Amino acid sequence: MTATCTVAIPVYRGGLFLEESLASVKAQTYSHFEVIMSLDGPDPECEEICRGFLSDSRFRLVIQPHRLGWMAHTNWLISQVQTEFWHLQEQDDLIDPIFLETLIEYAHKHPAIAAVFGDVRTFGTFGSHITMSSVLGTPVLRELKLIHEHFQGVAPLGVVRSEALHITGGLRANEFENFAADTALMAGLARWGELHRIPLELYHKRVHEASTHATWWKWDRVTRIKAWQVHCLDMLQHALQIDSSPQDRSLIWLAVVERLVSPLIAAHFIQTEELTLGEREDMLDSFLQQVSDSSLDISASLATSWDDIVHWTQNFFWLGSVRNAPRGEDLARSHL
Repeated sequence: MTATCTVAIPVYRGGLFLEESLASVKAQTYSHFEVIMSLDGPDPECEEICRGFLSDSRFRLVIQPHRLGWMAHTNWLISQVQTEFWHLQEQDDLIDPIFLETLIEYAHKHPAIAAVFGDVRTFGTFGSHITMSSVLGTPVLRELKLIHEHFQGVAPLGVVRSEALHITGGLRANEFENFAADTALMAGLARWGELHRIPLELYHKRVHEASTHATWWKWDRVTRIKAWQVHCLDMLQHALQIDSSPQDRSLIWLAVVERLVSPLIAAHFIQTEELTLGEREDMLDSFLQQVSDSSLDISASLATSWDDIVHWTQNFFWLGSVRNAPRGEDLARSHL
């Protein structure tokens, strides 16, 4: 039968949990899928585990001649997708037996959506229930909702329509261990269509000390701030690619500035409530310099000069700071 979904599994030194992860894919009640097990460089232990699944014709094994790294490796897997849907299966994680059946059936009934996903249950070092609300509406509203509300990269753990996946250009690398690249990918997917949640726990994410995500939370505050700035720029670059007016793009710009310094989102990672006003102002100034130095032509996108953008961005920042400042800090500023 013709496969409708590609399950991509990038493997790197994953021998400890790999067999269990592959078994959860093999046990799917939905049968119209193919699996690409790709080893990021020669690895006899993982190769032996993967070869144990090759008796199932839906599974195939690729061994990269040299290590690509997680980002380039995952993007290589994206380039191989020729089916209607894609699912990225991390080598440590497990999926419920009805995962593909439930999500693909929903996606077929909603042909305009870019991705459909369930809830995530973490296990291992700690257990938690992770949810992400649906991202609906026009392209502008979808980008604004992602920027204002979401940090956890839940949607890419679901089933993604390949057409939407390919217009994102894949995952974007950054110098901070590709921090939050999956979250930025959601902004790329939202350019194509809506992201829909099914309120079922279908994905089981293993948390352990060796996972890349775990290392992010061990960074010092300076590193976290720099990584967060780069992440906000990644979100901005995706969001500004939608077909929209300069006025709508100005709203997106201000939403990203708010994401940068707002306790509502940034506090998930950098504890912005602990930063002084001066530290947040420095953070904004540094971000503005990064935007100016980037390939993004923000003046053309917002149809105004860079000097004007900086001026009203700083005013927007200061108004928000006054509104949210502790009473003593607010009074002190009133005497400046």
